[in-house]
Amino acid sequence: MVDKSQAYEDKFKGCIVGLSIGDALGMPVEWFTRSQIEEMGGISEYIDPINKFKDILKAGDYTDDTEQTLALANAFDKNGYNEDKFIENLLYWYNHNPIGIGPTSSKALENLSKGIKNGMPSETCGSAMRTAPLGLFYFDNLSKLVEKSISVTKLTHNSPNAIAGALSISFVVSKCLIHGIAHNTYDKYRLEKGGFDDGLGAIEKLRDVYEKDVGAFLNRDLEDDDISKYEHPEASHSTYSKIIEYNKNIIDKKRMEKGYDPILFIGERDIKRPYEYPEFRQTIEDCSHLLIDTSIEFSEKIVDILEICENAHNNNYDKKVILEGYDKLGTGINAIEAVPSAIFSFMISNSFESSLLNSINAGGDTDSIGSMCGALAGTYYGFNAIPKKWINNLSNHEHIINTSINLYNLKVMD
Repeated sequence: MVDKSQAYEDKFKGCIVGLSIGDALGMPVEWFTRSQIEEMGGISEYIDPINKFKDILKAGDYTDDTEQTLALANAFDKNGYNEDKFIENLLYWYNHNPIGIGPTSSKALENLSKGIKNGMPSETCGSAMRTAPLGLFYFDNLSKLVEKSISVTKLTHNSPNAIAGALSISFVVSKCLIHGIAHNTYDKYRLEKGGFDDGLGAIEKLRDVYEKDVGAFLNRDLEDDDISKYEHPEASHSTYSKIIEYNKNIIDKKRMEKGYDPILFIGERDIKRPYEYPEFRQTIEDCSHLLIDTSIEFSEKIVDILEICENAHNNNYDKKVILEGYDKLGTGINAIEAVPSAIFSFMISNSFESSLLNSINAGGDTDSIGSMCGALAGTYYGFNAIPKKWINNLSNHEHIINTSINLYNLKVMD
């Protein structure tokens, strides 16, 4: 049983609400090119749709990305994910005027209504956009996270790249929860203490955060075999041990070269973008390794994110360089483009708001990329970091919040 922590509930709420906000912000300009969005002044708030959703939806409304995520989030019970309940929820939605449903999901749900569960051979991101709840619920059980992500995807999208996309989102969401809690807890200690005497003191505190605070919530050993099984082969038995050792080496090197402790080190919020944290770079490497048996092509594309992030970092996150990154990754409907672009948006941004606006203003499949990025950023930064205007003007926001709380409460019972 896990600890009833407001911090963890904040992450659950942030994920589902963040996903819905990304969907609603991106919905009005879905399939607009980047230049078309720029010509209209960019997206920074909810607007009435000016595309296929015109006269159907209004500012703050969401589409199938959110609807299917809610269908999944409401398919959990005290034993975890319930496939029969998920199918029931999907079919209920399908039979009640499903706004924005794609052709793959439409045909797959038609088949499901007839008892056919083999899905369609589609490469799109229609499953990846909905799997975030799996990352939340199974963040402490990677074997089940993998198993359930695959089964949830195969119901509608039965292709290697679609499965790899869904695995990527659920896996990175799980890491956003763990690292977000650790960073938040670390910052709380740092503020209470007024800083640390030296870099190694800070690193020792971070060790405490990962091994005691996060470990206590998991109520298990962070070095469990089911985690190390999927990590990058070059990683030590525990990713967390590797992070600690990595930063100790940096500090020792700085001491030798400069004769003083570095100002910036793991956990300090002076480093604001997820890419700049070693644990998130390790997350991307681990994600790539996780996908090798599913899709080598997708695995290699995930690794590309690190190179593109590094280029953006080395150029001080210049807008032109970031946009070139989106061009390399692609912003289309296929999972192999939409998922990496959503992760890239999160990795190179320094807030929930900037993550979403970067993802949507890049153009393309804006609602799906925005929703997946919103799930990552919402999990990491938390519900309390989301602009209140976006929450209050989101359609059915109370229902969405309650759904995320219910999912959290079921996890507490797990």
